[in-house]
Amino acid sequence: MSLKEIGEKQVIEKVLSQLSLKHDDVYFDGNMLFKIDGFSLEYKFPFMTYYDIGWKAVTAAVSDIFSRGGSPRYLLGSFGINQGTVEDVLKLVEGINDASKFYGSKYVGGDINGSSGDGWVDIAVVGENICYKELSEIRPGDMIIISNEIGYTTEVFLSFFRNIPDFTFSKLSSLYVKHPVFPKEINKVFANYCEKISSSTDISDGLLISLANVLLANGLGANIINLPYNRRVLTLSHEIGITEDEILKFSGEEFQALLFINPYHANNIIEYMRFLGMNPVVIGSVMASPVIIYGNREIEIHGWDNFKGFY
Repeated sequence: MSLKEIGEKQVIEKVLSQLSLKHDDVYFDGNMLFKIDGFSLEYKFPFMTYYDIGWKAVTAAVSDIFSRGGSPRYLLGSFGINQGTVEDVLKLVEGINDASKFYGSKYVGGDINGSSGDGWVDIAVVGENICYKELSEIRPGDMIIISNEIGYTTEVFLSFFRNIPDFTFSKLSSLYVKHPVFPKEINKVFANYCEKISSSTDISDGLLISLANVLLANGLGANIINLPYNRRVLTLSHEIGITEDEILKFSGEEFQALLFINPYHANNIIEYMRFLGMNPVVIGSVMASPVIIYGNREIEIHGWDNFKGFY
């Protein structure tokens, strides 16, 4: 069976089974967190520079470290470029280095390769633990809170992948795609409220896929009461006939944290997140049944798959 037929999720499950590893965004050894993340340059949008690629690659990797209760310390990068210039390489490295400094980590080296295809970039991160919690610690009744509203990348994805006539995305949305910024202040939330947080994850794979990976795999589900999407994106999508299911499908690459929190302490945590400059949104709550519910109906899991594309 081909990779496209089986899909990314099942491939990962087979690899984890072979290596006897659990499914987690990071590896945790008791004191440190480890992460590697990357992408093909095939998915470089026309409005992106090589500097943007370097910045985005770092944000994608440190997002998992931050979201799992860590703080990035050291970073290495490996990339391959085909038909590029010296200036392209230097701009890519500049983007990696600037993002590393912004997130409080040190860019300590890596590897440079040629590529016969579109090229790629991979970032490996070593982080210090602040409040890592096993995903199995999530409990029914926990509130699900996202660090900021999302939807900006959805606007861009709809424009490129749905081929909708006269549909244009805002400059702000293109900025979220080319120069994403993770709310690094989240580590203060973990430091001050660790005992009140059951667990956490990032949502860069898309809201539905992230919820499914964390909850369904542990026999739990979610009752979604509020889609945390920017109002402009929701209004514009509805005006051109885009359903909420499609909005959920064409999502991803927005680097925010999902927190699963004891409901008795949620208000204090939300207020503290606002004090730190975030705009947290309560999405819903964890259920004991392994389904994702929105609007009194079960939601089918859709999103991005690295082998299938959007499905």
